Amino acid sequence: MPPPPPYPLFPCVIQDSEEGVITYEDCGMKLTVAYHTKDLEGSAYPQVGDKLEFSISEVKRTGQQSAVNIKILNRTVNTKRLLGYVATLKDNFGFIETANHDQEIFFHYSEMCGDLENLELGDTVEYTLSKGKGNKVSAEKVTKVTAVNGIGEDVSTTVSLGKVVRPLRSVDPSQTEYQGLIEVTEEGTLKGQSFPFGIVGMSHKADCLQKGESVKFQLCTVSQTGQKMACNIIPLRRAPVECVKDQFGFITYEVGDGKKLFFHVKEVQDGVELQAGDEVEFSVILNQRTGKCSACNVRRVSEGPKPVATPRPDRLVSRLKSITLDDSSAPRLVILRQPRGPDNSKGFNVERKIRQAGVID
Repeated sequence: MPPPPPYPLFPCVIQDSEEGVITYEDCGMKLTVAYHTKDLEGSAYPQVGDKLEFSISEVKRTGQQSAVNIKILNRTVNTKRLLGYVATLKDNFGFIETANHDQEIFFHYSEMCGDLENLELGDTVEYTLSKGKGNKVSAEKVTKVTAVNGIGEDVSTTVSLGKVVRPLRSVDPSQTEYQGLIEVTEEGTLKGQSFPFGIVGMSHKADCLQKGESVKFQLCTVSQTGQKMACNIIPLRRAPVECVKDQFGFITYEVGDGKKLFFHVKEVQDGVELQAGDEVEFSVILNQRTGKCSACNVRRVSEGPKPVATPRPDRLVSRLKSITLDDSSAPRLVILRQPRGPDNSKGFNVERKIRQAGVID
C-alpha cells in the first residue's frame, strides 16, 4: 500500500546522481525508501526538502521496495521567481533568454503552466531555476506574464547602420555564445564598434538574422547591468524574385546552404501579384521545429522587366511562308491506322439511338 503523500525528501542520504532516498511517516513511524531518477514524472529533479507524492513498488522475489510515480508537489528551497523571454521553441522544449539578455535557460514543455499554443518568441515569462542530472540548470514552473520593457527605458533616438558579425545561437547552434553581435558600419564615432543583441532586441522576434546581413538599429542600456545593446533591429534585405508557381515562389537569396528562399503568396503585402525579376524586401523566419527558413512580409520595391515573347527565327518564318499545299517537300500527315468503332468495325458507323431522359434500356 502506498503511504499517504506528500513527504519531504530525506536531507542526508543521497547515494549518487541517479538515486536517492525519501523519508516518510507511516503510523507514527519514520521510514525511508529508495528511488531512482527513471521513476520521476516530469523533467525536474527532486532537491533536499522537496515535498513529494509517490507510490511504493515491491519486488516479490527479494522484497525490496522502491518509490515510483514520483511527483514534486512544492519546493521549499530555491523558490525565487525570475523574469525572462522566450528565445527558442522546438518540438517539446525551448530556451528562455535571461533578464540580462546574455544567457539562455532550457525548459521542457511539461514545465509550462498555461496554454502552450499561445506561447511565441519574445514572450515574457516567469520561471524558477532547478538543477537536474549532472547539475544542469533548467527552468521549471514557466508562466507567461504581461509583457514588460525587456531592454530598458534608456533607448537612443539615433538609428545606426551595421552588419551582423555573429547571429543568435538559435540560428547557429554550433557557436558557444548565446548573444548575437552587430558591428557599426556607417561613418562616425561608433564605426567599427560591436554591440550584442538578444531575442528582445529584434523588431520581428521570429526574424532569422544571418551572419553578414545589413541592419539598422538603435542602442539601449540594460537597466540591470548597464550594458549597451542593440535593439529595434530591422534587417535591410533586397533581392529579386526568381519564380512564382501558383501559391508559392522563390527569392534569389542565400540562407545557409540554400541559394533560394521559399515564400508563400499569402506573405506578399498589399495583394500584389509578383513576377519573376521583381525586387522585393522581406523578413526571413526560421521554423525552429524543422530548421528550415522561409520569407514573410514580402513587399515589392520595384517591378522587374516585362517578359517579351521570343520571336520566331527568320529561317523558320521564311520556311513557313514558302510552304504551299502542292509542295511535295512540305510536312504531311500520314494515317497509320484507321480508328475502330465500338463494334470493332472501321470507323464510327453505328447509328446513335435517340434516348429519352430518365429512360433506361
